Amino acid sequence: MLERLGVEQRFSVFDAGSASSQTVAFFSDYQCRLHFADVFDDDALANQEELTEEELTAQFTQLLNFAEEPFDLCLLWDLPNYLNPKALRAFGAALRPFIHRQTLAHGFCAFKESQPFDPRRYGICAADTLIAEAGSHPVGPRFPMTQSTLVAALPFFSVVRGTLLTDGRVELYLEVI
Repeated sequence: MLERLGVEQRFSVFDAGSASSQTVAFFSDYQCRLHFADVFDDDALANQEELTEEELTAQFTQLLNFAEEPFDLCLLWDLPNYLNPKALRAFGAALRPFIHRQTLAHGFCAFKESQPFDPRRYGICAADTLIAEAGSHPVGPRFPMTQSTLVAALPFFSVVRGTLLTDGRVELYLEVI
């Protein structure tokens, strides 16, 4: 995925989780800007059932207010699984202003309720190696979804590749359509 970014030039990375020392160390070899938002620690996630889509969009927009430039890479990790459809659309609406034609995204989804997976804290160790540490964020309700539901909530992305992993997660690579 990094080779598609043109990493010989400066680029911007958005990580929806908490900062991982592995991810920071990995990207320190590149000329890039890292943005961590830790959506898992935001009130919007905890209150998503009670809030309207507009209120959720406002909260996610506030969470992303640090960004001054579009993101070239979005590391969504397993965040979509913790957002109900309304909250996922709201997150997409808040993220949309920071997406451009070459933006790429990566994430994990559980497409079946019979295959839920445990919350993890993710990081990048090498271009082909991710880490997944158990139990990094509170366990809340999970919202498995089909690929078409995910793309409908994030309509600026299309799935380029999906890989079914042994624990039931599907690893997704997305790009702007």
